[in-house]
Amino acid sequence: MAAAGNWCLIESDPGVFTELIRQFGCSGVQVEELYSLEPSCFQELKPIHGLIFLFKCLAGEEPSSNVVNDSRLQEIYFAQQVIQNACASQAIINLLLNCEHPEVKLGPVLSEFKSFTANFDPSSRGLALSNAEKIRKVHNSFSRQQIFEIEDVKIPEKEDNFHFIAYVPVKGYVYELDGLQNGPIDLGKISDGADWIEVVRPEIEKRIQRYIAGEIHFNLMAVISDRKQKYKARLAEISSMNNNEQYAAEVCHLEALINEEETKDKQHKLLECKDFNIIGKGCGRKEKEKSGKEDVAIETAVMAERFELLAIGLFRSVEKDNMIGFRKSVLVEKDDWDRMDDFAG
Repeated sequence: MAAAGNWCLIESDPGVFTELIRQFGCSGVQVEELYSLEPSCFQELKPIHGLIFLFKCLAGEEPSSNVVNDSRLQEIYFAQQVIQNACASQAIINLLLNCEHPEVKLGPVLSEFKSFTANFDPSSRGLALSNAEKIRKVHNSFSRQQIFEIEDVKIPEKEDNFHFIAYVPVKGYVYELDGLQNGPIDLGKISDGADWIEVVRPEIEKRIQRYIAGEIHFNLMAVISDRKQKYKARLAEISSMNNNEQYAAEVCHLEALINEEETKDKQHKLLECKDFNIIGKGCGRKEKEKSGKEDVAIETAVMAERFELLAIGLFRSVEKDNMIGFRKSVLVEKDDWDRMDDFAG
């Protein structure tokens, strides 16, 4: 791959990805993590503009035979990856530049990049992306920081290779956008009246089933409409109505949902703080002591939730319950759950 400036590894975290998108200048979207492939889990997040999938690269994987090479290439934005460590931003940008939902605003940086590269082939687009200084600086501002480990947690001798790809619906078809491929991969046509998620779910299940049951080697995130923005728009709509007292219960519910999203934003900013790093295996007590009581409470709550969801996914097979067990490329062993008590204490 070309060496056009250094691109850093970033964590596979929905909060990090949401903030990354916002720093690119794009608005109207956020990223949420999926812990199950059950239809109800996707239903809760609608509208879903695309999916980002992180997986461990396996030896002997064959290139797809369904690469698009017809006139549809004019309708799909696809840039190849030509530089190492850029696959997270590559997947996000490939996804966003194919999104035509009215709530999604690309912003100046991504709009200008899309316009500038509109007539480029996938390889030239990838080269242009690798040399896009504004995008690279934003990407590198989310570089993975020093990991603080709980005592006695085993550290792998070497890191596995992980890769991000995107899934998007475009003009009635669903495509896999993998920067390491020669072009978009056609996953199938969306039937009339059907949800595009029904086309992509079997493909994700197929990928997950390649791994040994119980291993944490994948991560799935959905790019959805900004929930807080949607809730506030509905509140404004109610406020403009006459006799809006009848909507009092809905107003209370919407205000609670907005508060929940704001709390989540605080958690995301805490996780992104360069003096403070949590990636699913705990953090150093000295780092905890630097923060206030509120930050420690948020940190503990986030860790407890992550460990609980990981535990569910880790000990259930995909075939049985459609559960996804994952967390940022880190394999968490069963003995590590016992350390949660020490952390929370």
